[in-house]
Amino acid sequence: MKIRINLINAAGDEGATAAASDSAPLLMMAARCGDSNELKRLIVQPLDDQVAVVVDHDDGPPPAAALLLYATGGDSLLHVVAAASGGDGEGFVECAKIICGVKGGRRLLLARNKNGDTPLHCAAAAGNAAMIDCLLDLAGDDHHRAALVRVQNQCGETALHHAVKRACIMKRCRSHRRRSTSGVDCIDKLMAVDPELACIPVQDDADASSPLYVAISLGEMEIARHLFEKSQGKLSYSGPHGRNVLHAAVSCANNVQALCMILEWLKKGGADDLKRLTSQGDKKNGSTPLHLAASLGGFPSTLLIPCWSWMFPRQCRMVIQKLLGANKSTAYQADDDGLYPIHVAAGAGNILAVEMLLEACKECASLRDANGRTFLHVAVDKGELRVVEYVCRPIRSKMLSWMLNAQDDNGDTPLHRAVHAGNGAIFGRLFRKPQVRLDVANKEGMRPIDVAWSRMPLEVYYAWDPRIHIRSSLLKAAAPYGESTRGDLFKENHKHLFRRGDAASVKHDDANDDTQTQQQQQQQQHLFEGGEDAISATLTSAAQVMGILSVLVTTVAFASAFTLPGGYRADGDAAGTPVLAGTYAFEAFILADAMAFICSLVATSLLLYAGVPAFRLSSRFASVNQAYALMMHSARSLVAAFGLGLYVALHPVARTIAIVVTVLMVMLVRIFTKESEGIDYIVCRPVVARRRKPSAEWILRLTIYVLERSSSYILIFGIPAIHIFVIPAIRKWARARR
Repeated sequence: MKIRINLINAAGDEGATAAASDSAPLLMMAARCGDSNELKRLIVQPLDDQVAVVVDHDDGPPPAAALLLYATGGDSLLHVVAAASGGDGEGFVECAKIICGVKGGRRLLLARNKNGDTPLHCAAAAGNAAMIDCLLDLAGDDHHRAALVRVQNQCGETALHHAVKRACIMKRCRSHRRRSTSGVDCIDKLMAVDPELACIPVQDDADASSPLYVAISLGEMEIARHLFEKSQGKLSYSGPHGRNVLHAAVSCANNVQALCMILEWLKKGGADDLKRLTSQGDKKNGSTPLHLAASLGGFPSTLLIPCWSWMFPRQCRMVIQKLLGANKSTAYQADDDGLYPIHVAAGAGNILAVEMLLEACKECASLRDANGRTFLHVAVDKGELRVVEYVCRPIRSKMLSWMLNAQDDNGDTPLHRAVHAGNGAIFGRLFRKPQVRLDVANKEGMRPIDVAWSRMPLEVYYAWDPRIHIRSSLLKAAAPYGESTRGDLFKENHKHLFRRGDAASVKHDDANDDTQTQQQQQQQQHLFEGGEDAISATLTSAAQVMGILSVLVTTVAFASAFTLPGGYRADGDAAGTPVLAGTYAFEAFILADAMAFICSLVATSLLLYAGVPAFRLSSRFASVNQAYALMMHSARSLVAAFGLGLYVALHPVARTIAIVVTVLMVMLVRIFTKESEGIDYIVCRPVVARRRKPSAEWILRLTIYVLERSSSYILIFGIPAIHIFVIPAIRKWARARR
């Protein structure tokens, strides 16, 4: 029987193309299953009247292109066979030979899919070592085989890159641990053709990853060591976007051995490569490996302790120590934003990196970034309290005390930046240092107290806003104003902070305001962005949320008044009265419940007033602030009522449990006296630290502060004490006098 190849040329007729399309699913199934007999039957068929025959043209595309380049993603049938799972089987190898045995089929060895991958890429990605051997044999002589293995896809990757990725994956996968050598076999077969294949990409091609970079970034040291040995040290260290293999090793901080191994290779290779790679900055922001190491620890974490593991400090220390030992000058190399490694470490809150950089290079402390900021300025701007505390430690004060009042290009000190950011914790830590001066003015003539006023709305504010307490602390410490500030023009100069008019009035005010620069207005515009309507809507929403809580407290307090602990008397003239009436804890419980009900009810009334858009904003804000204060008193009273109720009920039978519950309630009460209200670092320690002896004014302010926030407890526990203990004692004393 006469046999002919069923090849359909791209220029063939429509009937022939339709016949090929009908056989496409069958070809795909045969290729995926490695069924060489079925594949041969579909490609090579008996010649009869129903067979579509198209004459080949030497000057056209590969004869089998229209038939074999049909799969999704632009894969040819040879791509499908090479990438098939279990492609090392004899059936798949035979399928590849059948496809390449078709006239023009060898051209498919260099055919590319939409990603630029050849069938050899697919075979390496699948870990099919036998298929790699087959494809290389089909390529012909050594010259063609070397050209085939050096083909790069759109990402600049050769088949060796795919083989390395596959080897790393198979090494991690439990089901392939027994077969983990197959991934290494693919690497060996490719590098046997070209021992310098690991040198791709070349150094100038900074947008592609080298095979070594791939292995290190995946944390596989054995694969990286195998590449180094096979290439005899002749391999590329390049990475994507201008990075190199040292960047990848630093990113895998939990595998310090990889960094040590690479640095050892570079030291043996020569000082030039070591210096070049350790000082190489990426294309994104010019970060060197030391910049990247200094930033470790600045990533968000769900752990209570913001670190990756308990071993992280030791690993971070080793990484920075190795990089500084390899090239100490990188500590003085800035990135594209002008940030040195010590600025990066401070911005990431990496205390260990800051300490090591200062120990190795003491001059790093005086380095300034592109804006003239020290690393303390950066830590303040990033809100890293731990770095600020490190600088403020007494042991560091002698060496870094100059930094507490250092000025950037705008003349701002760290205290200026803390006040500008409204960070109460950092401000309090700096404010407690007597060395921090309050009279330093920036280039705009503004001292910290001026910055505090510029960041503070003058007419409306939120009671928990730390900017209020920052301003209050500076006022209590008698911080001087800037020389350019006039008291009679102060409010007018800052009117953009509390402007509540429409767009026309804002434009009119801006035209007449010669004292405010456009930059200052833009910095503060976010405070009231959207105008009065937006503020009113936000205030209404806040009043609704707070109203839900106040109504809930009112309901609970109302219900508690009729479910008294201990129950009621059932007999006698005192029937219906509380059994525990007359005891100190019971009367305190009654007063606590009454205080919670009254305060929450009044707060609800104020919130109803604050939620009405028809009233003035200043009045509505005042109502919200008053309601908030009453809600805090009601919450504290409700907590006290809960604790007293349990104490009254449990004390006769379980005294220890009653005491434990009381202690827990005291701890819970501390939550309602938030640190942001100022008792911890605003009222006590900072101001006292700046005054040798507490003044009468400060003592009066502290007394008022404590009485204001503890008045509910004074009433709850004081009135019953007077009624049960003091008044009877007075009466007894009076009777004794008679």
